[in-house]
Amino acid sequence: MDSHRETQATEPWQSLATLLHQRTGGNPLFLVKLSLDQGFAFYFAHGTILRRGARAEQGREEEGIMQLRQGLAALRTTGAALRLPCYLSTLAVTYARRRQGEEAASLLTRAPEVMHKNEERGHEAELHRLKGELTLKQSEVRGPKSPLLSP
Repeated sequence: MDSHRETQATEPWQSLATLLHQRTGGNPLFLVKLSLDQGFAFYFAHGTILRRGARAEQGREEEGIMQLRQGLAALRTTGAALRLPCYLSTLAVTYARRRQGEEAASLLTRAPEVMHKNEERGHEAELHRLKGELTLKQSEVRGPKSPLLSP
């Protein structure tokens, strides 16, 4: 199979996604700028969400949370829910890093609900892992008689 056929997509939006990825080199900042210039609200939302990863990894969680929330709001305006469980868990991880366990737990409760509604199971195992990890961290903070672990 030649490389041209391998990059061809079956749906028009996949073709646009492939083209945008090639043109931006996978750079979320460039994707955001290009999407703003061309009016691609869906890709603007995704680019904004992807930029959060770089911010949080650089120790700039507060800025990352702000950008993630902006990206999620932009995604909601498009009516799209593609990868929403993944993005909610990304925001939850960032909240957990800032020791905002209640916000993280709320998002990790919402993400599976969205996943089941959209029948998008690709992130299911990771959601369970993150929920377990957060529960463990909260029990360590609260001690062995934590109400979280009580029957």
